[in-house]
Amino acid sequence: RHEKGRESRYGVVWAMKEPVNQTVNMAVTTGGRIIHREGDRTRVRFDAADSAVAELIRRQVRDERTAPASGLGMGGGDTLPGFFAGRYAMVPLGFSYRQQVSQQAPEGFDWVTLPLPAGRGAPDGGRAQGVSPQT
Repeated sequence: RHEKGRESRYGVVWAMKEPVNQTVNMAVTTGGRIIHREGDRTRVRFDAADSAVAELIRRQVRDERTAPASGLGMGGGDTLPGFFAGRYAMVPLGFSYRQQVSQQAPEGFDWVTLPLPAGRGAPDGGRAQGVSPQT
């Protein structure tokens, strides 16, 4: 949230410099797929379930202002200094960033990895994931 004369703090920052992995994985939680197999063909579609995450990001950045527009041009690692400084409460990043966070976080920094949010439109309740179910 932007406050005049104070450092801005936000609920979330969406690092979208390279958005494909993040948006495809999150689309699965809302019942979307983006990449659809139709017989022997593969098609890219962006229907309502596929666009739910993009709509959430748009709403948080433009309407609610709970996410900074500046984050949209950042890579995942670019968000970490702001996360460590308390500027962002959440940074939705891939599992590969856990090691970087654990190595770079200041001493005493308390953080946790959360699962992707579960969407209503997903046939499995939004629990599908692109990695092994044991993770």
